[in-house]
Amino acid sequence: MQGVFHIDQVWAFICTDADGTEGIPAFNDGLMMIPMIAADEQKVRALRKALDRPELRQALKGKRIVLTQFTTRRDVEVVQGGTGDPS
Repeated sequence: MQGVFHIDQVWAFICTDADGTEGIPAFNDGLMMIPMIAADEQKVRALRKALDRPELRQALKGKRIVLTQFTTRRDVEVVQGGTGDPS
């Protein structure tokens, strides 16, 4: 990561199924699955454009999509970086 960046808010595109079940949609960018969650407005705009991709529009057809902003941060646990040794 470059520079100082502190995550104090997160945006998520939340998809609601007909039965009320919520989840965060994701799409394949050709290399990996990209969840539709962002920590800055530039990424939010990029994800919003992704909703226009035909395969994503088809997968989400008829579902309610809401862009939600979460602004309360509460650190729950600190996990130190691993050593590479699984034992």
